[in-house]
Amino acid sequence: MLESGRLQVRAAPLAGWSPDFTVFSDAAGPSAVLTGFHWFERPYPHRGPALSSLHFADATRVTSRRHTELWQTARDIGPAVWSILSKARPRGMAVAAGPG
Repeated sequence: MLESGRLQVRAAPLAGWSPDFTVFSDAAGPSAVLTGFHWFERPYPHRGPALSSLHFADATRVTSRRHTELWQTARDIGPAVWSILSKARPRGMAVAAGPG
């Protein structure tokens, strides 16, 4: 999906992207927003529960506008992510050592 352009990845580390959120859209526009727990490290770095919430209608439209603001100023990191992923090997695959 990343290689085809269907998935896009951008970074906006100082842009106020908090709480984390994802806007889901279809051909008709934004349809839902997931707010809250989006963490890609283990273990979760904070004590207590990690909560998320799913929203529709007005909340989706408001969050979609904020997403657009952030997206326009964020950096495209898709090529860097693709470069890393394209070099990754599945777990458990042994790499044969060459002669010498």
